[in-house]
Amino acid sequence: MNRTAADKFWDFSLEIYRLPGIADRLIALQDNLGADVNLVLFCCWCGQEGRMPLDAVFFERADRNLGEWRREVIEVLRSLRREMKGGVSGISPKISEPLRGEVKRLELNAERVMQSSLASLAPSVVGPGGPAYAREALEVYLHHCGIAVTGDVSKLVDLLTAGMSESD
Repeated sequence: MNRTAADKFWDFSLEIYRLPGIADRLIALQDNLGADVNLVLFCCWCGQEGRMPLDAVFFERADRNLGEWRREVIEVLRSLRREMKGGVSGISPKISEPLRGEVKRLELNAERVMQSSLASLAPSVVGPGGPAYAREALEVYLHHCGIAVTGDVSKLVDLLTAGMSESD
């Protein structure tokens, strides 16, 4: 089977996301500091694959090309899914939960579309890659977002790069 870069990126993301402590920290980074989880995972994948460099120009282009998709599709679906958690006034959660599950499925599909688009923008492989390259890419992306790599963010970067070593 000839797996595309998009498939490899998606599978890599699922592996990393499932590691202990990663999902909650990624969501906090997204919700509290405005980072895009797909771009964080993309930095990790590119670093692991040796797809370098990722620089400020790359992230500006990614924001320009994919920002509207993130805002108008992914964030709208995420907001709807979250609003439906626990039910909506007048409709029992027992009745609405299957629909919420469908919204979640659509949200994940929208995330995968974005990841596929990101994979198509990925730089070529230039070397063996590894956690140090992922850390470098993450720091550039977080700086692009105006997020300092200190405290909890630094711990997340450490967990992500350690998790990459575990998922090999």
